[in-house]
Amino acid sequence: MLNNLTLDQLITAFVVFLGVIATVAFIVYLKNRSGNE
Repeated sequence: MLNNLTLDQLITAFVVFLGVIATVAFIVYLKNRSGNE
């Protein structure tokens, strides 16, 4: 399957992957900040 991926698809998947990680990290950060107050 990986051999069939084009460069554009790989970049798109990478951007989406980073976006998901950033979103989860941001939510966890907000929860920890609000929990400490």
